Amino acid sequence: MKKLTISMVLMGLMAFGCGDDDRATDDDGITIPDSGVADMNTTTPDMNTTTPDMGEMRECAQELPNLVEINASPEGMGMILPRCEAATLECLQGCEDAACEEACFTADGTPDLDLGGGNTIDCNLCYNVQFNYCIYDGCPDEFSAFLCCAEDNGCSDINNCPACSAEQDTLLTCAQPVLNGCGEFVVPCFATE
Repeated sequence: MKKLTISMVLMGLMAFGCGDDDRATDDDGITIPDSGVADMNTTTPDMNTTTPDMGEMRECAQELPNLVEINASPEGMGMILPRCEAATLECLQGCEDAACEEACFTADGTPDLDLGGGNTIDCNLCYNVQFNYCIYDGCPDEFSAFLCCAEDNGCSDINNCPACSAEQDTLLTCAQPVLNGCGEFVVPCFATE
């Protein structure tokens, strides 16, 4: 059986109107909590990362993983999702600021999943990965350009990377209409009961 290796590193938080009252809601009325950007490096079996003309693809430009797809794969065996209690989603829906959202994630009692190699996934990381996949799915070029710019400029805190402000603005402009559909990406992180 192929071994799935997932290595997750949070690069920091990118604020999408953090703490304001104009947070997006998806088509089902789910408030999209302010969230961060998670950088996930995934080794996917049989993934070809080279092209004849471009050489090896840079890690910052590779497609982000979708935990729903990984969970449904033979490697995931349905063990990755959900990563959060149903009460956590209810808690998040009542939040009006980032501090409340952080408290909801901290209070979640779902045990972390050990992925091996010292990597774990918890409720907050599941939410961030899926939220970022939603944005990536709608704005792949803009997302990759921003991450590669941050990497090129040695920005360890992507919230504070003045060298990439143009790329961040472009990503945020692209992401605004995308945010309304992110509920369908993050809801699988939460238990239904």
